[in-house]
Amino acid sequence: MTGPIDLVIVTRIREDSERQYTAWQIKLGEELRSQPGFLSQQLVSPSPPEQVDWIVIQKFAGIEEAKAWLSSEKLRGALAEVRHLFVGKDDIYLRGDASATAPHVTALISCQVEPEDEAGFLRWERDMFAATAQAPGFVGQRLDRPVPGISDRWVIALTFENDETLTAWLESPRRAALLKQGEQFSRDVRLRKGTYGFGFWRNESPGTATAPISIFRSNLIVLLVLYPIVFLWDYLIGGPYILNNGVPFWLALFIGNFVSTQILGWWAVPKAFDWFQKWLDPQAGTGESLRGYAVFILGSVASMALYAYLLAR
Repeated sequence: MTGPIDLVIVTRIREDSERQYTAWQIKLGEELRSQPGFLSQQLVSPSPPEQVDWIVIQKFAGIEEAKAWLSSEKLRGALAEVRHLFVGKDDIYLRGDASATAPHVTALISCQVEPEDEAGFLRWERDMFAATAQAPGFVGQRLDRPVPGISDRWVIALTFENDETLTAWLESPRRAALLKQGEQFSRDVRLRKGTYGFGFWRNESPGTATAPISIFRSNLIVLLVLYPIVFLWDYLIGGPYILNNGVPFWLALFIGNFVSTQILGWWAVPKAFDWFQKWLDPQAGTGESLRGYAVFILGSVASMALYAYLLAR
């Protein structure tokens, strides 16, 4: 990326901390004025319900200046002052003229962290991010916290300009040293690498070939999430609001398929593949295999029973 760069930071803070966070951002903006390459800063406050996050846009003369700020001790110290105000997810992006069309590659890294280790994990992750931001080809990072009742894993999304630069960082001695320092946080780490959309379904370990997964089981997972999406769309939207308003069946079918594939590709199937990751493992034992098939059968029967009930009403 060449030319001016926007450093975009999307974060969520506690509802009772808006005034404190705003004052901190104003103070940080004053300190940024002396940062080499800094051009301007814009702070966008939440506007619920459409936007519940704070958005900070910091413009720099170039990518090197933006990376220098991201890895600076000044920023690290400033973040330590207000880290207790943050909740939810932290998104950080470097956006330039070329970033919108570049064929970016993303690695999704997930791990489990015990509640008592969270503060130490966040400190270690800030050090890891500071080093990652200096790597050639780095575009952005996203940190997703565990979602109670859905997932107990932290997820880090690293985006690079291409597969070569991403692989170089994943296999770099610098990253290996940082992983060694935080090995208590890197147990049971899962890494998935790919481009946007269906590429996120592919599981990989850095430096190794991708293990083949069962196509039959993969297709069953797709079926498990496809069936309820299709019938709920038809029952709740497609029938009453599209077909009943004179839209031809062939067009209504296309609309339904378009919506279904978007939900599948961007959310439903990647989530399902993550939940069934152990079942898809070629080394899965007999017990794990039987549990996976049992969940598929129970889920399919429940979906069909629900559809039958709705049609009979």
